[in-house]
Amino acid sequence: MINQGAFKLILLLMTLASFSQQVLAQPPDQDFESAPAGVQANPYALGQIVYSATYATADTLFVHDADIGVFLSPNFLSLAANFGAASEVRISSVGGAEFKFSGMDVSFGSCVGCGGTYELTPYRDGVAVAGGVQTITWPDITGPAAAFDVSAQTTWENIDEIRVNKTVGSFYFAIDNLNFEPAVDPSMAVAAQGVPALPVPALLILLVLLVGAAVGYGRDAIRS
Repeated sequence: MINQGAFKLILLLMTLASFSQQVLAQPPDQDFESAPAGVQANPYALGQIVYSATYATADTLFVHDADIGVFLSPNFLSLAANFGAASEVRISSVGGAEFKFSGMDVSFGSCVGCGGTYELTPYRDGVAVAGGVQTITWPDITGPAAAFDVSAQTTWENIDEIRVNKTVGSFYFAIDNLNFEPAVDPSMAVAAQGVPALPVPALLILLVLLVGAAVGYGRDAIRS
């Protein structure tokens, strides 16, 4: 016989265990320091992330291995300007694995015509996440890169792709220091409120101990 209090505690632990199993894997952060320099294929796969552009030039995707005054670290990835035409680039996970995206360093070039408004949109399963669009207005002649921070945006917590668009003027997009985190499942109310997921093995061990204690308590109660 298991007493009611112990039974409720066991149910709570089983619920927390199911929550912890819903914390999804994340791609590693990317800073391109270990990436080979030079022209890359389009699409370009690096680790668990694929970079691609909807246009093609001689050096569409290019890993720079020297600081040109744009980024603090030497290596970064640029998606070369497509002058005078609408363009789109994509940052996607391999196999459509979900992730939370917290931010990156961005630059939109220092060429005449590369300035303007760029839209960055989170996608999941090929569909734009409602309310997730972020816009950046960039001047033609720029200084160092700016931080693009969406760490507090819930619409970027469970996605598998980022699309960057500009419909007017030339297009240039350079990135560095991409920060990926485990995706947050919308059903995970506990984790969404900042409570860390508990390790499943530890929960199972505790569960076994509690069941044994509760059964023993019930036997003692019956004997008495």
